[in-house]
Formats: sequence, C-alpha cells, structure tokens
Amino acid sequence: MPEYIKHLIVLGMASMLILSRGYDARPPAVVLSGAEVAVTTVEQGEMLSASVTLESRSILPTGQPSARTGVTVVQSSSEALMRAEAGTLSETPTRTHPDVTAQVPTTTPSGVPTVKPTVPSPTAPETTCRAMQTQGYGSLSIRGGTTDHPASDQADLNLGQRAWRPVNASLAFQSIGGPTDENAPRFSSLFAPGRVPRMTGAYQVFNWDFRTGRRTTPVTSPAVTLVGFATAPGEPILLPGSGYSIGDGYAALVLYAEPSRVTLKYTREDNVAVGYTLHLENLCVEPRLLAFYRYLNDAGRRQLPALRNGQPLGTANGPQILAGIQDSGAWMDPRSRKDWWQ
Repeated sequence: MPEYIKHLIVLGMASMLILSRGYDARPPAVVLSGAEVAVTTVEQGEMLSASVTLESRSILPTGQPSARTGVTVVQSSSEALMRAEAGTLSETPTRTHPDVTAQVPTTTPSGVPTVKPTVPSPTAPETTCRAMQTQGYGSLSIRGGTTDHPASDQADLNLGQRAWRPVNASLAFQSIGGPTDENAPRFSSLFAPGRVPRMTGAYQVFNWDFRTGRRTTPVTSPAVTLVGFATAPGEPILLPGSGYSIGDGYAALVLYAEPSRVTLKYTREDNVAVGYTLHLENLCVEPRLLAFYRYLNDAGRRQLPALRNGQPLGTANGPQILAGIQDSGAWMDPRSRKDWWQ
C-alpha cells in the first residue's frame, strides 16, 4: 500500500476516535491543541505507525485498543513516538489534566465511590429599594485607624452578627435617672414629619465574645436594647438630628450598610469606642448611599459616607423599623424619655 494511503487511514481512524468518546471506563487523558499523538493500528497483519498533530483540544481515553477500531491512543511527545516505534508504547505514562482528575470520585474504605460536594457560600438576597432622586451623598475622612476586622465581620458595626431576641417588656417610654446629654440624637426626627411613633416590639441584643468571635448571652442591662417603631411601608427614614457636628456641616458617618441595615456614628472614629452609634434595621437603605458605602469600604475605608441632620438615608421596608443605640460602646435603652425623646 502506498505510504500516503497508510497515513490517510491512520488520520481518519484517529478522527473517528476523537469524535466517539466513551470506549474506556478509566479516567481520560487530555490532549492539548497542537500536541503530538502516537497512533498505532493493525491493517491486514501489517503494523502502521504515525505521528498526528491535533488542532483542537480533545479528551481521549487511554489504554487497550478499542474493540471497534483497533486503535490505541496515548498522549505523547516526540519521546513517546520514539517509544511507540521501539515497541514500548504501553510504558508511556499518561498525564491527566487537573480539571479532569478533580471530577473523579474518591473511594471510601467500604469501596463505595463518593464525590466531595462543593458548598457555595450563602448570600442574602438583595432588596430592590426606591432611589430618592434629590439625594446626593458626601464623605469625610475617618479619625484614627480603620476597623480591625472587615466591617461585615465586626460585631460592633454589623448588628446582624450579634442578632437579637424578643423580650416581654413595656412598650412605653421609660423615666430613667442619671445625667442627660442635651446634644444626643433625637429619635422623633427619624421620620418626616417628625413624630413620636408607636412602639411595636422590644428586643435584647446579644453580647459578643471578641476573643472567640461568637455571640454569647443577651445584654440584660438595660433590659431593652432594641425597639421596633411603627412605620408606613415606603416612608422616608432620616438621620436623627443631634447637637454634634463632625465637620463640613455633617452630623454622622455611615460605618456599615447593607440593603436592610445601616450603622451610623456621630463621631469620625471607625469604631464604637467614643460617641453615639445608631443601629437601624428593617429599612431599605437608599441605593446610591449603599453603593457609595461599598465603594469607599472597598477602597480601604479611609473615607466613609457622611450625612447631615435630617438627611434621608432610606425608606421603611415594612410595618416597623428597629433602632438601637450605643454610647461609647455601652448599650442604651431606646425607650429612655430624657435621652432620646425630649
């Protein structure tokens, strides 16, 4: 038979093999584009050998000749081709691609094949909130260093880390003794127009063990640390006014924001150690404010969004919002009449 006819036969049989996967149960080998493959076949008792260069990425089984084609294919270089010509084709090692071997089941001691599952990280669904067309947001540089953990993991900034529980307590303003700060935030200015809302629930925030990084027991002093206030869905929620200024006419920084929660600080430190920290839950954070916070957070938090007294920061997300406040890290009772409602 002419030499070129032999090569055509070999090329044709290799192409058929590439298109007909599945004739070997063992893990396949991967042949990259342009790799040389040594192909042997038997035609009428005559051994033919040829070197084929594949022009596309192919996954080829390796091992014994196929019963249908009588062709054995191995991944090879010029060294493998030399081994094939020397009659030692079976000694050529087969390399497998990482993408292929990663899908091969492992085997338990009982012999039952198992595949280790890949568990995706849970993500909270984002709520679509209404943009407030007239709102624009500025920023201020922080004072001191940035938070010592990613803000989403920092339990003083992200109240979702601590969580809370309902408690059976009075849903009325409380007369609590002690000194009064005339410049403290006034919760009536959360709403437009300002009002004294109906309380809808009382809750206790959990303590946090910063050494082990987990929540522990509820905060019980004061007896209530988070309060629900009745809202009309979609009504504007504003930054409560205070007598403090943090520069350039701004009253508070956004220390943390998610679609349904925001943490506000009435000083310029990126922590709760000094000054008032206000936590708001169950609201729709204004989309541009949320995007601005994420941008500055990703940029290193040297600056954070800043808000003015009474500036809208979102809308009510349902029949109530939740509010809690800390004074230099200590949790306070939001029902205290003299502190937040005068």
